[in-house]
Amino acid sequence: MNKEPKLKPRYYKENKSKPEKGKKKKKKKIKSPWKLFKRFFNKRIRKVDWTPVAVVVFIVILTTCVSTLLSTLATTAIIKNQEKIEDIFLPIKERNFSLAEKFNQLKESHNYYTNIATKDELLSIWVKNFSEIAIKEIKTSIDAIKKFFRKMNSNCQPNSVRDFIKTAQSLAERGELEIRRSSNKVKSGDLIIIQNKKNNPSHIGIVYDVKNEYIQYMDVNGKVNGWGMNAYKWGDWHIYNVYEVSISLWLGDMMRKLNEVNK
Repeated sequence: MNKEPKLKPRYYKENKSKPEKGKKKKKKKIKSPWKLFKRFFNKRIRKVDWTPVAVVVFIVILTTCVSTLLSTLATTAIIKNQEKIEDIFLPIKERNFSLAEKFNQLKESHNYYTNIATKDELLSIWVKNFSEIAIKEIKTSIDAIKKFFRKMNSNCQPNSVRDFIKTAQSLAERGELEIRRSSNKVKSGDLIIIQNKKNNPSHIGIVYDVKNEYIQYMDVNGKVNGWGMNAYKWGDWHIYNVYEVSISLWLGDMMRKLNEVNK
C-alpha cells in the first residue's frame, strides 16, 4: 500500500521558517510614477550624446552673462557722466561773478553742450530731471526747456514757444543762428518746434538723434506727468522748424547787458 506524500505548507518556498504569530507578511512597495519615469529616462539618456546640447547651453549662458555685464557697465558709465556734468554745470550766482566772468562761464558751458556732451549724456540729464518731476512745476514744454537750460548753465530763458521763435528768427536774420534746412544738418541738442495744427507752433523739444531722416526728440508732456521720446520724419508738417543752439541764443540777455556796460 503506497503512502501518500506529505504536502509542504504553502509558505515553504517563500520562507523556510514559519512566520511568527502576530506579524504580517511584508508586501512589495509599488514604485511611484515619477520613479518609474526617472528610471525609464535614465536608461535612455545614457545612449544619447549630450556634447552638442551642452555646448549650446554653455554658449547661451555665456551670452546672457556678457550682455548683462555690458548693460551694467553702460549704466555705471552714464551715472558717472551725470555726476561729472553736475560738477561742471554749477549755477552762476550774480553776486559771485562779474559780467565778464559770467560771459566766460556761459561760453564754457555752451562749448560743452554743443561740442563735448554726447546725446546719451543729454538724455541722462533729461531723464534725471523729468522722470520724477513735480508736475506742478512743469506745466508746459517751454517750462521743461527753461529748467533743462538752467541745469546746463544757459542764460536762455524763453517765456513761451512763440517768444522763443521770435528770438530765434531775429538771431537768424542777423546771421547769429542757423535754421536747419535739411535732416543732414540737424544735430543732437538742437531745439525742435512742433505744431499740432498747421501754422500753430505750440510744443518744443530737444533733438536726441537723427535716423533715416526721422528726428528723434526728447520732450515733456504735463498731461502724462513725465518725459517722453517722439519722432517725426523730416518734411512732416508737424515739424515747424529746427534751430541751432548758437552762442547768441545761449547767452540770452547777456549780450544786451554787456553792450550796455560798454557804452
